[in-house]
Amino acid sequence: MGSVADNSSRTRSSYPVDGCASPTRRESTILYLPDAILRLGSHKTSWKITMLEFLTPSKKRKWLDLTPMIDVVFLLLIFFMLTSIYAKPMMPVSLPESETSTVQEEPEITLGISSDGSLSLNSQNITIDQLYERLSGLLDRHREKNIRLIADKQIHFGLVINVMDIAKKAGADNIAVVTEKKAAL
Repeated sequence: MGSVADNSSRTRSSYPVDGCASPTRRESTILYLPDAILRLGSHKTSWKITMLEFLTPSKKRKWLDLTPMIDVVFLLLIFFMLTSIYAKPMMPVSLPESETSTVQEEPEITLGISSDGSLSLNSQNITIDQLYERLSGLLDRHREKNIRLIADKQIHFGLVINVMDIAKKAGADNIAVVTEKKAAL
């Protein structure tokens, strides 16, 4: 009955017109289950229960913690960035050997790359800067634009790719890479 004494101290203007014991402003209280206390208001013989909401598991906000997934994505991103930076620009490759190597008709243009990286065009030493001019001049004079490429297997394959690109730009149709015949066992 302590609530009756509390209500008597209020003025008449703070109650609604119908004479209920609740104040004019709406009370909305969310009470968690352990803290839930029924607040009862009384005026004369009427009892009113104020709004009481319990937070049940179905009303809890459901969300997914994305922090571990974001951490993994950033670690993968850093890993791929670092491995792409340290990738070797050229990789050493041993040129292939074939078991069925046969002697074919000699092409007219022979391009050689020695183990120290020096170039030769039809047995004449040239630099990589002279290759395009000399090769385009030779290819213009020949009907078949075939090149025979002899490269040492100790050189970086990136140099072979550069030479092949220059030969294609100079007008070569076919580039045949010479291989060694495997020794019979």
